[in-house]
Amino acid sequence: MSSSDSKKLEQEAVSGSQRGDRNAFRYIVEAHSGLLFRTAYLIVDEPSFAEDAVQETFIRAWRNIRSFKPGTALRAWLLRILTNYLTSEQRRRQRKVRTTNLDSAVFVPDYTRNPYQLTADSESNSRIWGAVMGLSIEHRISIVLRYFGHLTIPEISTATGWREGTVKSRIHRALKEMRESDLGEQLGVAVNSGTVTVKGQGSRADAQ
Repeated sequence: MSSSDSKKLEQEAVSGSQRGDRNAFRYIVEAHSGLLFRTAYLIVDEPSFAEDAVQETFIRAWRNIRSFKPGTALRAWLLRILTNYLTSEQRRRQRKVRTTNLDSAVFVPDYTRNPYQLTADSESNSRIWGAVMGLSIEHRISIVLRYFGHLTIPEISTATGWREGTVKSRIHRALKEMRESDLGEQLGVAVNSGTVTVKGQGSRADAQ
């Protein structure tokens, strides 16, 4: 199927959904659930949390589909719902953890389970993912959307509701934190003139 055909089908699905057609909305779910789950999983590294986030995203999307404006990228619109939910839910969970027994709240994620293979070396995967998960939720979102979702700065701005300057600043700060962490060179992450290089992968500029 060509990209133009896919776009037409998506537009028809949106129009049908806005008329209350659940079958039309099912097309949207099937077309975007994989992307949303991968994105959520990369941000939170917890499968049940990611699944809940995707389900909540589609519930909110269905409730608000009539507010979707023609010409808006559906992917970005869904990602915005997802990232808003993840941000608020992560903060709620952090507040809850502070009031629980520390021992029972400890969660040791298996970083080698992430949906994208960062390098061929599982130990490096764990170290890199450990650094990403050590970032704030906003910085995690910016890194995941940029370097694993391959979104441009304007696309991230649309998907998060952040200004482009804020997006660039958060990416820069996140990369700086990763580069200056104790893992440093072991992570294989280098930042030079707005470009990130992850060991075993190519470089990607920040400026776009």
